[in-house]
Amino acid sequence: MKFKEGLKSSCDYFFKKKLLITIIVSVVAIGSGVGLGIVLNNFVLGQKGTDYSKMNPNDYSVDSEALLTKYESYGKLDDYSTKLKNYEMINIGYALLKKEESTMSITKGDINAAGITQTVRSTNIKKNAQFFEEQISFSSMVKLAGRTYQENDDIKYYKGSEITKETASYVETDVTNFNPENYIKNYGKTPSEPLIFLISKNTIKESTITRDGTDYIIQCKMNKKSAVLNYVVQMKTLSNLTEYPSFEILDITFKLDKDLLIKQMISHEKYFARTSGVGSTCDGILTVNYYTGKSFRIPSLSENFDYQNDGAAFIC
Repeated sequence: MKFKEGLKSSCDYFFKKKLLITIIVSVVAIGSGVGLGIVLNNFVLGQKGTDYSKMNPNDYSVDSEALLTKYESYGKLDDYSTKLKNYEMINIGYALLKKEESTMSITKGDINAAGITQTVRSTNIKKNAQFFEEQISFSSMVKLAGRTYQENDDIKYYKGSEITKETASYVETDVTNFNPENYIKNYGKTPSEPLIFLISKNTIKESTITRDGTDYIIQCKMNKKSAVLNYVVQMKTLSNLTEYPSFEILDITFKLDKDLLIKQMISHEKYFARTSGVGSTCDGILTVNYYTGKSFRIPSLSENFDYQNDGAAFIC
């Protein structure tokens, strides 16, 4: 995602603030470090970023394999919520997704910052031991894109150009090579991991569960620090932030099918972030739909993903 499975908030790339210094001055700064309009050097706006240095993501994660064993021990149930906690059901949903031989997820949404709307498109495709991820962030003022290809421990990241709302161009020579350890240090997770957020009893402040037909709907109000430990790493790298962002709101709704396989995630994110000395509050909603039960094809570097038709061209 991520970008974000994701799900990557496009505000990570874009911040705008109006300043009154005898006259109104428009200031725009984006995550690539390029300023549009008037960039004020060393002008610090808004609050400080959050310090996550004393927090370890491992302290807020769960043992997914143990949860799968627990889930399988129950066999088929009409209502898994009678046996499992909400956070367990969510993690089982993603563990089941990882067991699929081929999957696809598509993220769509809009992020608003200082009156500017940024459109987000992202996809993640798994085909056996190969993984693909693309992120596009687009407005009339900011156009950013990137792709990651992973096969086992070989990870390649390509920076996009000639960017539109749903397409970008990539060349073989504009590539950065990673191993999984280094990629995680820079981006919070590898493409082989479907979820950037940490979901556990220590990262959910409160949650509710309801049924929509046979589906489970789990609504969570997340801890603003522990749930985003991996996500803020990704945000800082992709957006060239001067500090980690500070979350004000992170509400996530998960939809699981009758067998607990994840079907959809909707996140409401509101946070403050700073780049090039300029900060802004970003607020948006991102929707991730997960597709299984078919074989999905990974695009070549020269192919555009089919966002308009929800990836129909990449279903084998």
